[in-house]
This record gives sequence, C-alpha cells and structure tokens, in this order.
Amino acid sequence: MSFDKLIQFKALSQIYGNGADFVERIVDPNNLEQAEKAKMRNVCALIAVPLFDRLEGACALLDLTKRQFIEAALIEALDKADKIIEDEGVFRHFETLSNSSVA
Repeated sequence: MSFDKLIQFKALSQIYGNGADFVERIVDPNNLEQAEKAKMRNVCALIAVPLFDRLEGACALLDLTKRQFIEAALIEALDKADKIIEDEGVFRHFETLSNSSVA
C-alpha cells in the first residue's frame, strides 16, 4: 500500500469508522415504535436475486451493513435526481402549465 493510500484509508476510517454503525446499535429494525422515535422509516423493495447477491457481496467486502450502503446510494442517487430535475426545469414546466391553466 502506498503512503498516500495508507493516509487516505486512515483519514476516512476516522471519519466513517467511528460510529458508522451507530444506528444499528441503537435502533432495532424490527421495533417500529423505536424506529419512529429515532425518526427513521423502513424502505422495502423486492429486488432481483442477482442484484441482492451483489449487494451482499459488496457489503461483506467493504464491511458495511446493507443499511449503510443503501442509505449512501440513495443519498447520491437523490442528489443526482434533484440536479437533473432542476437543470431540466421540471418545476418551471409545471409552474408554466399551472399558470396557463389559471389564465
């Protein structure tokens, strides 16, 4: 491992390694009342077996929980979706339609 990679690994471990599984320690995903108190919601979707296997493999390799991986992926995907929606003017389009139907 190069010096740069070692330092990057240690730096990121400090940021993400300490308490990254905090939610798993304090919230039982089978206890909906506890989850609601923690302001958490369950996202459930059936996915193809090969995709699930890839998810499990990646999480095992990276030492991540499925919740950590999915949450990070959802944040990135939603950020990208928000930017595309803004760039394409979706809300402006609906405002224009709304304003033209009022007139």
